[in-house]
Amino acid sequence: MNLRMNEENARVLFAAIVVWAIAVAGAAAEGVFGKFDAKSVATFAVSVALYAFAAYRIDRGLHAFIQGLPRGAIVAGALLSLGAFAAASAGHLRALAVFAAPLAAVACAAAVEKLATRPTKARAKSPGVSRAAT
Repeated sequence: MNLRMNEENARVLFAAIVVWAIAVAGAAAEGVFGKFDAKSVATFAVSVALYAFAAYRIDRGLHAFIQGLPRGAIVAGALLSLGAFAAASAGHLRALAVFAAPLAAVACAAAVEKLATRPTKARAKSPGVSRAAT
């Protein structure tokens, strides 16, 4: 059951990212981002990032799935998405910045949460495994 839920969460997350990429690419191809000033596009990017962050925090299945990923994968995702967002913002690539904003928000939140928790050792969970100091 848990494996099935993880597969479904992975598919939904992948589908959401693909749909978001297609929507942003379509808007960029139509010149939508050029019709608005930089403040309006930045406001939209922040709004989308806040929505993604709220969805990550509220949806227990999505949260558990992302937190179940390896620590290195979460940190790498955070660094890559934040780097893409920073590069796009500095280079005035509005479409890429809008695409990367929600990914960076969720990945950075997940990385901070994952790094704030200490990894547990099997011995710490099972008191009978190691000898007590006498």
